Amino acid sequence: MSIQQDVLELQSLDTEMKQLRKQLKELNLQKTSCEQRIIEYLQANDQPGLKMNGMTIIAQPHRKLQQKNARLERTESILRKYGVKNSKETLNEIMTALRSTEEDERPKLKLC
Repeated sequence: MSIQQDVLELQSLDTEMKQLRKQLKELNLQKTSCEQRIIEYLQANDQPGLKMNGMTIIAQPHRKLQQKNARLERTESILRKYGVKNSKETLNEIMTALRSTEEDERPKLKLC
């Protein structure tokens, strides 16, 4: 296989993946809408869940994700609560340690 064929195949695959991502986004919107209708039905009929076609569906509480700043402030307050000196600096050091700083040895292509 020549490099030209490889580049053409890469372009073709990239285009196909973009189309599939668009389809997936539309399907996720449909799924969310369907889930919302089921939740509304369960709430209207005051039911915790339902069984249908061998499947059990239960409405469970969902926790919202905290914003990054709120998460950091909460973590810092916990560090202060347990007597960690320089809690802000300690938190920054922990966050830096959690980030991946090592580069992968394998090169990666970027399509522009």
